[in-house]
Amino acid sequence: MIARRRGIAEDGADKRGGEVSGMRWVVAVLVSVALAEWLEFWYRFGATWDPQAFTGASAPYALIAAGFHLILSLAGRGPLWLWFLIGAVPGMALEWFVIGNSPWGNPAASQLGMVLFHGSWPIWGRLFDRRWINARQCRWALVWWAGWSVALIPGFLIAAGDWRYAFFVILPLGFYAGLAVLALTGRPRAGG
Repeated sequence: MIARRRGIAEDGADKRGGEVSGMRWVVAVLVSVALAEWLEFWYRFGATWDPQAFTGASAPYALIAAGFHLILSLAGRGPLWLWFLIGAVPGMALEWFVIGNSPWGNPAASQLGMVLFHGSWPIWGRLFDRRWINARQCRWALVWWAGWSVALIPGFLIAAGDWRYAFFVILPLGFYAGLAVLALTGRPRAGG
């Protein structure tokens, strides 16, 4: 009864556009962190051997994902390209001003790669929420993830050095580029 007075439908959807479900938010945050850590895995265990940095990245990704999905929950539906930008802009600010991967501080850092990464990983936290990402997009994303995961495993056979670094840093960006294309060109479910 109280939910109806506040404009919340029986199914938990806020009639004003946002959503109320805490479980959907938790799942979105966890899936987002898993997608961000996917790149960290290849980088920290393949390109560089730095397991401590791998575990240290989880908390910042979780905070970013929690904030992103909280804003998304409160703001409601919008075009996926807008949410791509909302993920990319703070991610780039973090890369530039905290990590030091700015064009002037680290010219070798791939700016396009960082935009693809930071724009994609938060959005796809809604992978299993059919109100945001349709079943076709979800299937393609899962197939895309599995294919790239299998394709990157042979990189561990490459001797340490520039080729191994390139294999584990550059190639995974193709995964995020595909997710970006799916997000930016896919059609969300009707009604939003």
